[in-house]
Amino acid sequence: MFQVLRLKMKQEGRRIVFSIPGETDYLIQIRSLISTVASEVGLAEEELYKIETAVDEACANVIEHAYEGEEGSKPIQICLEVTPSRLIISVKDYGRTFNPGTINPPDLSKFIKEKRDGGLGLFLLQSLMDEINYTSDPRGYNELTLIKYLKPQ
Repeated sequence: MFQVLRLKMKQEGRRIVFSIPGETDYLIQIRSLISTVASEVGLAEEELYKIETAVDEACANVIEHAYEGEEGSKPIQICLEVTPSRLIISVKDYGRTFNPGTINPPDLSKFIKEKRDGGLGLFLLQSLMDEINYTSDPRGYNELTLIKYLKPQ
């Protein structure tokens, strides 16, 4: 079970912060919470699926790459913030950093021809979300921010 750290209502929206162990067993619970919050803001089912998939991919990448060989020893902190115009999801980890600028866009035809089954994470996130930003903080954490714009009702 994950731990909800803080639930704070604001005038313009709400912010939910929770922390989970960096283990793949918790990915289903993350998807469930993300889906619940995203559906409450009135997103279409296709957009819900994109957001769930993006957050799942981001967390799986943290577990596989940033926490390589240390599954469960460090937490993943997720923050969801709903504003009138955006759903902002940040995924914070305490593992290895990477430089997204060093990752070239994939050659999908080559990928398919070689039957590769990994290495599309950043490309996938960029195709599913409206904006993504990655920062590495010198205080020892990395933060990936995923943004989906909300259409006026």
